[in-house]
Amino acid sequence: MHPALIILLVVFGTHIIGLIGRERIQAALLPLYLRLLYRADLQAQKRLKKDIFETRQTLNKTSSQDEFAKWAKLRRNVDKMVGQLEAVNGKLVSASSTLSILLRVVLFLATTLFPFVLTFYFGKTPMFFLPPSGTVSSRHLGATESPKLAPMGFQIPKHHVHAWDMANETYLGPFGWLLSMTAAPRGSVSAGMWSTVCTRVALLVTSQIKDWIQAATSKAAPKSKASKADEEPREKSEKESIPVAGETKTPSAARRRATAAAAAGGKEEL
Repeated sequence: MHPALIILLVVFGTHIIGLIGRERIQAALLPLYLRLLYRADLQAQKRLKKDIFETRQTLNKTSSQDEFAKWAKLRRNVDKMVGQLEAVNGKLVSASSTLSILLRVVLFLATTLFPFVLTFYFGKTPMFFLPPSGTVSSRHLGATESPKLAPMGFQIPKHHVHAWDMANETYLGPFGWLLSMTAAPRGSVSAGMWSTVCTRVALLVTSQIKDWIQAATSKAAPKSKASKADEEPREKSEKESIPVAGETKTPSAARRRATAAAAAGGKEEL
């Protein structure tokens, strides 16, 4: 596999682990860890909880005055099983803290130390070479004399020809050496720079996906609120239109006002 692809996969893997978080990974691995290494303790915890529940039910049904001896025996059994359950719970809590420490160490090695060692290991290996510029160095051509004119046509002093060749070997010109830091060949992209670029791209992709999700949720929220707002008046109108058994339908306020106005007009005519 190409070193550039290896570094790309490692960077994206560490970024995904950082997004998930150590707490979520621990919560997902804890049940599996306990089942593999502490199966007997889990079974004992389950059995003790069941026995304590059943014994307490029997204890509540036993009278402490009429059956004092039986009640005292049940009480001693409950206290004993509670002590055993606390010991088992303490052992499981200790196992959980041990898993937390192991997971922290493993994640540090996987997300911090391993990428650093990988970048150092491929420090002198070029990930890929930059495209060449228009002017090619005389060393690449095998000529005995260096070019005397720059691409723009101005004259290059003889003692500056070698410096011009070094700066003009890549498409980026004098800035190409930044991408080859710290130990990659000139004109190439080093492992450190490639890792930095991959990390930046991973951050940009993650932020863009988060923005899309937030935009989608923000668009869905007003629609749900508008639908609820439309349903509430409809439900109210339906409830008002349905007559309740044993109740008479009262006239509306507008109808009452019209009836009162008609009655007042009749009195004036009389």
